[in-house]
Amino acid sequence: MLERASPSLVDTRPRALDRRSPLSSAARNSGPAHMLGLLRRQWRLIVATSLLCSVLVTIAILQITPVYRAHALILVAPTGGDLLDAKTGMAASQIDSARVDGEVEVLRSPVVAKAVLARLDRLRDPIFEAWPGSGPSLGVAAATAGDVETRALDRLRRSVAIARKGLTAIIQVSAKSPDPGRAAMLANAFAEEHVRQQLDAKIAVVEESRAALERGAEAAAEASRRAESELGAFVRASIDGVGDPSTRERLRNLLADVDDAAAERARLEDVARAEADDPRSHRELLAQLKTMRNREEVLGAQLVAAFQTSGDLSPSALQRVLELRQAAIGNRELHLRALAASSAYVVRREAQMPDSRILSRAVPPSEPSFPRLPLFFALGGLASVAAGIGAAFLRESRLGGLVDAPEAERVLGIPVLAALPKAEGGESRSALVANAVKRHSAYAEAVRRARFDLEVMMSGGRTGHVILVTSAVEGEGKTVTAVALARAFAQVGRKTLLVDCDLRRPAVHNAVGIPPQHGLFDFLASSGREDNVGLTVPDRFDNLHFLFGAPGRHASTDMLLASGKLEWLLDSAREAFDTVVLDSPPLLPATDSRILAQHVDIVLMVVGPGKTTGRKAASAIAALERAGRGEASVVAVLNGVDMGDFGYARADRTKRARRSPP
Repeated sequence: MLERASPSLVDTRPRALDRRSPLSSAARNSGPAHMLGLLRRQWRLIVATSLLCSVLVTIAILQITPVYRAHALILVAPTGGDLLDAKTGMAASQIDSARVDGEVEVLRSPVVAKAVLARLDRLRDPIFEAWPGSGPSLGVAAATAGDVETRALDRLRRSVAIARKGLTAIIQVSAKSPDPGRAAMLANAFAEEHVRQQLDAKIAVVEESRAALERGAEAAAEASRRAESELGAFVRASIDGVGDPSTRERLRNLLADVDDAAAERARLEDVARAEADDPRSHRELLAQLKTMRNREEVLGAQLVAAFQTSGDLSPSALQRVLELRQAAIGNRELHLRALAASSAYVVRREAQMPDSRILSRAVPPSEPSFPRLPLFFALGGLASVAAGIGAAFLRESRLGGLVDAPEAERVLGIPVLAALPKAEGGESRSALVANAVKRHSAYAEAVRRARFDLEVMMSGGRTGHVILVTSAVEGEGKTVTAVALARAFAQVGRKTLLVDCDLRRPAVHNAVGIPPQHGLFDFLASSGREDNVGLTVPDRFDNLHFLFGAPGRHASTDMLLASGKLEWLLDSAREAFDTVVLDSPPLLPATDSRILAQHVDIVLMVVGPGKTTGRKAASAIAALERAGRGEASVVAVLNGVDMGDFGYARADRTKRARRSPP
């Protein structure tokens, strides 16, 4: 038997309860081993919380309306967009960056958006509900046309994003919509409208120039007509003054030919103006006009020559004829040039190109841009796992879960003698305690450590010490701990008695595998003390006897335990045994342990890490204090901790297993 230590080495008085707010256990145990232990202890909570959060995240993601985004690309031309301009072929490196930025701003302007909105309204697109008649669907029953258009325009501009691609000459038009087809339609509509407006602006400039030329041509034609009219009137009056009848007749014939040629020329001019938009026909008409003008000039020259040879005109009259003829010829020349220039502007109008062109049209996207389901599900899964781990951490650190000896000592204010590890490899706890004292294992070493500390506490004074093994709530392994501890005492030669005082749910007989014949309940319910014959049952190990609780009886147990027979039984056990271990009910659900605590020397609290909250364990100890525990010391053991804290015993067992023969 171990040599007894001096009582002064161990302070067996229970310390006052620490009522301060407990620190987070993660702050003291934040290493990988502690985190793995947390995952092992709370894996059910982690899995349940993660699955619940995953389901909620999935439902939330599926409720999100998908948004599709389509992109159209516009390329800004290096120079102007005129095929007849020699600068059009210049290198793209000479693109003016400010001009590209200006194109972006034009695309963002309300002018383009209004034009696109008008197109969508003509197509009766239901996205924007743009015009009067759709006011109630916007929630505004009496909205004016301007208000409805403003709202629709604002929604349209929010649906489209326009940006320059880096420092390139490419502008990206992005449109979003719940419908992929509509997203592509919006992007293409903006790109097409911008290009169309650019081309219309260039054509408008050409048309203005052409209109100015046509106005000049009309003015020249009018001046030519006035000069010809005045010349005709002057010539007719002069012909009547010619004395020679044959000369007068010849002059009249020439004047008639000149008039016919002028009439044909005027007709061709009218046709040329009407065919101005047809370049090919216009060129043919201009050629005919030139021919007719030459013939008219020849006839006019013959008429002037006839006047000169007749000698009937004075020099001043002849000079007047020449001036009028020259004025008519000059105006006809101006008119013909203006018509030719107008024809050239028709060709130039057809050659106009916009400053930008659509490089890539938008196509309906196959996947939504929001939400990105793979990314959202991945983030949701990670968040669900994090929520599960957070719930486990909260349960242990914030809700009072006692997971290690330092935390239990600080919260409960009592010494923790040992930490008993979990069973390994699916081994049942009954099999574990049945062999724990006979083999080298982490569990056996922990039980021996608790036994040694209890021996130190019991050293000196009277013999036959009584140890009460209890817990705050059920399910913390107090019965198995009591059996293992009793066998550990018996192993070192101490005559030990294990009494099952849990008369409500006795379980010692199940742990040791011995069917009970009689038990404590029978003795306490009997009328005399002579009925204690045959109550104890020897264990297969020496020095250990059991007093079972006799299951199957239902009665008020607190009155039986409060009777004098229990006190007499314990006094007798003190005389007959070195150590008496009592397995009692949990402290909080029943009062039995509070009654038993008045008759024992040591109260051993079994605490399940991650199961027993500090509040419940502290409440159990406070219940002992209120019930009056006499001189009994209160200590604790942790039951079911992770194997990571027992590396020495595990390594020692592994070495022996390697040395053992196969």
